[in-house]
Amino acid sequence: MKIQTQELLSIVVPLYNESENVGLLTQKIHESLEGYDYEIIYIDDFSTDQTKAVVNKMADHKVHLIALKKNYGQSLALAAGIDYASGTYIITMDGDLQNDPSDIPQMLSYAVGGEFDLVTGIRQKRKDSLIKKIPSKIANFLVRRVTKLDIKDNGCALKVFHKDIAKDLNLYGEMHRFITLLAHLEGAQIKQVPVTHHARHAGVSKYGLERVFKVIATPHSPLWYYRGASYSCRPLRKCLFGLFKNSRRRHRNQTPTHPWNDAYFCRNPAFYYWYCHGITHENLL
Repeated sequence: MKIQTQELLSIVVPLYNESENVGLLTQKIHESLEGYDYEIIYIDDFSTDQTKAVVNKMADHKVHLIALKKNYGQSLALAAGIDYASGTYIITMDGDLQNDPSDIPQMLSYAVGGEFDLVTGIRQKRKDSLIKKIPSKIANFLVRRVTKLDIKDNGCALKVFHKDIAKDLNLYGEMHRFITLLAHLEGAQIKQVPVTHHARHAGVSKYGLERVFKVIATPHSPLWYYRGASYSCRPLRKCLFGLFKNSRRRHRNQTPTHPWNDAYFCRNPAFYYWYCHGITHENLL
């Protein structure tokens, strides 16, 4: 059931080479959220096509563009958009039109009721190739096995957050793959709802079989530190740990000599990760 709210909504959408999709996506968001107060925040992750130019030409007062000066990846793009967002409810989605904005009002009704801090989608009848679906199923299984958190579809980008949860996610590296887990660790009450899934409208997918390896082998992944992991999963972690312990030790030793003064970096622990990888506020935007 659709519940109307007068609170501001922030739609946060990372874009990378989506020039053929972003115009239609904007139109669909407007159609789906008629009657709501909302802003659309596009984060151009240093696209090599005309994505940035297409957004600039929209001249739409509801559309805001954050243009990154380098391709930092989906996690940092999401972090920048969420930090910029002014809404009480923050909605994330992909820019390839596979998520359907018409699902947002139904999802929002659960969040507005106050019982849930995060409403996340479960893609129904996925319109993806096997090269995307199989790695996704493996990754979902591994996350459930290690964390015991029964999330059916960790890879669904369509999510509705209360701002208090979204702004505490501390996204960096490949952490966008663990958003639901991160929210759970922050104490969020989570609701899963079925959502529509479409075939990609235009362009090409940026993901493939490497997704599984990124999920289980990211040194900064919460899967390495999750205390709820069962004993049966520890051998996997111990095996993988050996491959990355030198990298992790190297990062630990690269402690910043002084903190940045910029409020965004100081309140977000991800500044440590960014510092270790040579990312500063000046070259992020």
